[in-house]
Amino acid sequence: MSLYSRFLQLRFLVCVLVFLHCSLALAQINSSDLQFRSKSVLIETRLSILVGKYVPPLFVQYTDKSNRTTVSPEKTAIAFFSAMADGDYAEWLALWSEESRAVMNDRNKSLNRSSAELAKNWEGIIRSRPVELLGRADYERGGFRFSLVNYRIRTQGLTITDQASGQTTSKQSGFFEGTIALKKNGVRWESVQDLARDPVFSNSALLFDDARTEVLIKRSAE
Repeated sequence: MSLYSRFLQLRFLVCVLVFLHCSLALAQINSSDLQFRSKSVLIETRLSILVGKYVPPLFVQYTDKSNRTTVSPEKTAIAFFSAMADGDYAEWLALWSEESRAVMNDRNKSLNRSSAELAKNWEGIIRSRPVELLGRADYERGGFRFSLVNYRIRTQGLTITDQASGQTTSKQSGFFEGTIALKKNGVRWESVQDLARDPVFSNSALLFDDARTEVLIKRSAE
């Protein structure tokens, strides 16, 4: 047998061995079950948030349109409630960011809700029930500055209608407390929808709880 023939035989044998090895490995993979087990993973993010409290609470003095500014969170909040007290939906909407205005316009169209209907809901609420600013929380997210302004309105004698169910509830006493989300855009503080899914905003009541020095907020992964 020539040297070349022996070389061919050896090459063939190597190829067979490689084939058998690959077949064996594939058979092992196919015969092995991949078993999954769910694990809960806790990801911790710490934020430094400056929380301030107005002592005493700051009563909103409604201003004329010509005197309204947006140079600070408080000024924007005052302009916000002043526009509502006037029933001026266009002026109120102008205090929101461009992106937020688009979101709200789309929402109103989908609900077949007019600006006149929204403004009518403000009648007898803001003007006859002064708004008190209770506190403010400032923090940064995504390179932007945000400010959460905490406020309350007395609800005595107020009839509230649930927009979804149509059910009305008469309030004999107490307060309604809420938070306005503001974002710094140049020299202007704008009301925004950016924080609609932000757990800090949705849990803002915890921030303004005087009994807490540290706040734990849990959220599901996006």
